[in-house]
Amino acid sequence: MGGIIWVTNISKQVFAVVNPLWAWYYEGYPLPSRLILIWNEGVKNELNEVINFVKRIYNSAGARLEFETVEIPEDFEAYWNYFGEKVIERILEMEEVDEVILDMTPGRKFMSVVMFRAFGILKEKFKKIGREVAVRIIYLHLLDLTYQSEPFPKIPFSKQKMLIYPERGV
Repeated sequence: MGGIIWVTNISKQVFAVVNPLWAWYYEGYPLPSRLILIWNEGVKNELNEVINFVKRIYNSAGARLEFETVEIPEDFEAYWNYFGEKVIERILEMEEVDEVILDMTPGRKFMSVVMFRAFGILKEKFKKIGREVAVRIIYLHLLDLTYQSEPFPKIPFSKQKMLIYPERGV
């Protein structure tokens, strides 16, 4: 069995980055084998906070955490170019990948657009090279913004909804 690669943007809202991964694990899905954390100078402090929270989740689950950080400028055009060069190409080079999760919960709107664009490109490229790799988009929808600075366990389930496209098993 290969691994699950989780790709996400670091944002000023630390729990917007951490909570989708936490919810994923809570729902019974295996923790990803590798995280790709995209950041820029404006969120350098938040990157360290995210890493610390994620380490705690993995430690409590008894899982081994592997992650890499990718610095990408916040400018849309540069972001898209670097994302293609540094993230998409990196994922395609990985040998043992069964699933790629693109978390579009955190980050600015143009970052979400890039994630959605990457979804199509990765699906197409994996198919073209004959590799069966599931590519999914995930979004943890917070229905009440008063909880946006809260960790996943403190948010009532009725106030959040995890959206996965396509759903697992499809």
